[in-house]
Amino acid sequence: MIWRLRNLYFFIGISIGVFLPYISILLKHDGVSNTTLGLLMSMGILAAMIAQPLWGWLSDKFGIARFILVVVFLVPASFAMFFNAHVLFLLALINVLYFTIKSPQFSVVNAYTLSITADMGSVYGKIRYYQSVGFGIGGYIAGLYLGHFSVSSLWILFSLLSVIGAFTLIGLPPMPKVEHHPHEKENFVQNLKVLLVGKQNYFLLFLLGAFFMNQTLASFNTYFVVVFHDYGGAMDHIGWGFIIASVGNIFSMILAERLTNRFGTVRILILASLLYALRWFLQIFITSPDWVLVLQILHGSFGLFFIPAVHYVANNAPVKVRATAQAIFGMVAGGMGLSTIVGNSLDGYLLQFGGPSAMYSVSAVSAVLATACFFYILFHQRRARIRESYAQ
Repeated sequence: MIWRLRNLYFFIGISIGVFLPYISILLKHDGVSNTTLGLLMSMGILAAMIAQPLWGWLSDKFGIARFILVVVFLVPASFAMFFNAHVLFLLALINVLYFTIKSPQFSVVNAYTLSITADMGSVYGKIRYYQSVGFGIGGYIAGLYLGHFSVSSLWILFSLLSVIGAFTLIGLPPMPKVEHHPHEKENFVQNLKVLLVGKQNYFLLFLLGAFFMNQTLASFNTYFVVVFHDYGGAMDHIGWGFIIASVGNIFSMILAERLTNRFGTVRILILASLLYALRWFLQIFITSPDWVLVLQILHGSFGLFFIPAVHYVANNAPVKVRATAQAIFGMVAGGMGLSTIVGNSLDGYLLQFGGPSAMYSVSAVSAVLATACFFYILFHQRRARIRESYAQ
């Protein structure tokens, strides 16, 4: 069972890594400008935001998680070839369809995995790890592929790996049915109010800081391939950037758990935001393709942010709205959230009219603003504890 789930996560990761980071250069190959590229990517993320709740409702209502995951693998594979269209309207339509159908792959697979492993103890982390491994390997394989073949044929590799990924669902059990108790009443609105505007609760400020941090990730997720290519980097070397980034991310996630337990969530959020700022500041000046690859080890700053961020949400949300709180966090600062929409649009504009240095400069400033948000939270938390100690 565990190995079947690991294979599933691995192929989810590899199907993402082999295609998603390269959509930008594929669209550029179709004649799309950086500004239009940012708008197209933002349209896709917006469609994903809207579609995610519907996919989740279908999975919960009808217990069809496995079927949805088959759709996630096979349907995009069936139309990926149309990313080679040179008609802007068709490109926009295909891009929206891609993100809409791919959007449930994280939420549905996570809910499915947690439900069927509920009696196995703490195994989720040992399974989820394989998605990061798959993403890094996928990005590397695609880079090697593009060193020998045109980017217009990348859909073949993506479709092949997606079909293999669909086969990993064979033998996995259906999602357990959840019994609903209609007579249970929960004061959902009141709990949500406590979360968002409760006394001594800085959840909205945390969301603002998370937004400032993660809108900068478009500089890597969407535009790294474009910038690396513009710097003169070889296509078959691009994959090393994703391998290095994934290695940094894996180790930082392991380290983040320990650091969070020892120093608290907000202090590690501050550390992560400072590393974000350092990363983007260095990329303003580093234009050598080889050194740009080395610098991607600082992508581990995302892992250092993500772990304490999830803990912060869980620790500050009332029990009855913890799932909702995580959903709000994802919609504001997740990979298919508002921060990604803004980041794609803003970075596309900056890259088009100011070049990489302008894009990375704004990203560095945004990370510093995130640091200020987290420092404010830490300051007021410490002051509140001092007041409590005097009151006692």
